Amino acid sequence: MMRHFWSFGLAVLLTCSSTAIAQSWECVTSSAQWADRCDHSSVVFDDKMWVLRGHTGSTSIYDIWSSSDGLSWNLLGTAGSMDMTYCFPTVVFNGFMLNMGGATC
Repeated sequence: MMRHFWSFGLAVLLTCSSTAIAQSWECVTSSAQWADRCDHSSVVFDDKMWVLRGHTGSTSIYDIWSSSDGLSWNLLGTAGSMDMTYCFPTVVFNGFMLNMGGATC
């Protein structure tokens, strides 16, 4: 697990692996402020990129982060009231960010 943030033109990939998919992928940062995680959710909403929750393999992570540039990330708090901690889809619909399904550690 790593905290790498990759970009490709206008496309964005948040990954737990440092393996580039294509030669033209660029690593914007290899040390984002959020903790290493897998199976998190990510979405673009309100002109920001969001990283939500996830796990370390054995421990759930409850934090929520946002960034407008991929370099500087802001911790917005935790989502302790949500039951799911990882493997949940996040979508944007009608001006809302919605989380559905998921699992817990």
